[in-house]
Amino acid sequence: MDDVVLDACILFQGKLTDFLLCIAEADAFAPIWSHEIHKEWMRNLERRFGLPREKIQYRRDQMEIAFPVANCPADPAELNRVLSMCTTDDERKDAHVIATAITAQAAIIVTDNFKHFPNRTLKPNGLRKLKPDTFCANLLKFRPDYVVNGAKRHRESMKFPPYDAQSYLRVLASNKVGLPRTAALLSGRIAAARAFA
Repeated sequence: MDDVVLDACILFQGKLTDFLLCIAEADAFAPIWSHEIHKEWMRNLERRFGLPREKIQYRRDQMEIAFPVANCPADPAELNRVLSMCTTDDERKDAHVIATAITAQAAIIVTDNFKHFPNRTLKPNGLRKLKPDTFCANLLKFRPDYVVNGAKRHRESMKFPPYDAQSYLRVLASNKVGLPRTAALLSGRIAAARAFA
């Protein structure tokens, strides 16, 4: 099972975040984050939606309980080394994410902010950046049963309103969640059809 860093812009999202954490709970991959990553998504969630801090903190606490070894603080020496490779403020702002990945010996950073992670800072450190849909579609090819089981858990957790298999797949494919390739692969699998029956 591969260690994968989830950027704050991914943990900030609702159904997408829940989907990723559900498939992680099903052992499709091992999520990695840090206190700095937590602070970023929590701050943005409060600013954008005005959610109470207690509710946001509860979400973080539940993540830590579900994945007790996911929190990996970046090594300060690695952070300084990555910062020395950065050339823009955006790159410097997210250098801690790369340093966390290096410290955790992860190979992938899942993010929507590709410009913050140029290949000249990733490749020398053996890292790749992937969009969530590409990441999940790849997982479905190599660890299909785990992803299907996680998707089933995710669908069953969505009770307000509940979703049948087809409506659930439409939600995954929607612009709001942003997993069209993943939804298409899920709908095409016999195993998925059984799981969502």
